[in-house]
Amino acid sequence: TIKVRFRGITGSGFESDIALDDIKLVDQNTISTTEFESLTDGITIYGEDHLVIQSHKESIRDIVVYDILGRQLFNEIDLHSNKLEIESIKKSNTVLLLKITLENNHVVYRKILF
Repeated sequence: TIKVRFRGITGSGFESDIALDDIKLVDQNTISTTEFESLTDGITIYGEDHLVIQSHKESIRDIVVYDILGRQLFNEIDLHSNKLEIESIKKSNTVLLLKITLENNHVVYRKILF
């Protein structure tokens, strides 16, 4: 938390005081879909026009995709594959929540902008 204080003097002998706190610094830059990050769990999510999920270490068993309102957009069980292309989810610059269950029962949660 950073506290910033502004002090101003107006007129003859009149002082005013303004204090601000709880300022948030937000980075407005976004990563393009051609740039991606493969974290230690080995899951990569990318795509130009449709969503692609790839696991480099362990096969994907199940995957569920939700929108930011919690509506289920996609559900695939018993997939047993290292790569999944979801044609039904088109790029629309919206936040998606993914629940990916790997073959070793490890569950990976991701929040992406797609």
